[in-house]
Amino acid sequence: MLFESHSLRLEADDQIATLWLDVRDQKANRLTIELLGELERALDVVQEQAALEVLILRSGRSNGFLTGPDPQELLACPQEEDLLAWAQRGQQLLQRLEQLSPTLMTVAFIDGPCLGAGLELALACDYRLAVARPSTELGLPQVTLGIPPCHGATVRLPRLIGLAPALDLLLTGRLWSAREARREGLVDHAFC
Repeated sequence: MLFESHSLRLEADDQIATLWLDVRDQKANRLTIELLGELERALDVVQEQAALEVLILRSGRSNGFLTGPDPQELLACPQEEDLLAWAQRGQQLLQRLEQLSPTLMTVAFIDGPCLGAGLELALACDYRLAVARPSTELGLPQVTLGIPPCHGATVRLPRLIGLAPALDLLLTGRLWSAREARREGLVDHAFC
């Protein structure tokens, strides 16, 4: 065990590390301010491990990869500056994940819902693999509530899949199945 916190476990076997997302005290893995801090500390540990070649991000739960942001936490932010700071912190974290090392490959292993901030986290990885089952859906449903993606999806998504399909996700809140995400190039492989 390289790192363990309230919501994360970082394990390594030879040159492959797995970062398990398991947000306790919640029904599903949701991106919270606390989880952002834990992810920052986990990436510190990853960067200290020079021999690592692969970092896999996956859920330690059977009910999904990661969703969020946590709407209750956003509503509790008293000032607009707090929301801005939260968005910037998430952007910096995902940019850091995206640029970890030229010799370290990052993989998001998606099994179950990958929504909102979860999709933004997956977009910052080099590769996305999805389990093709009915519960695996990818998208940005928070836009239907007037909450825009704020951790880099507006840049990473069009760059990955093109402007027209990206606008479908960014503006409608529509969810894609794993197979549809594969067809559109959002995930690299969808398997049973």
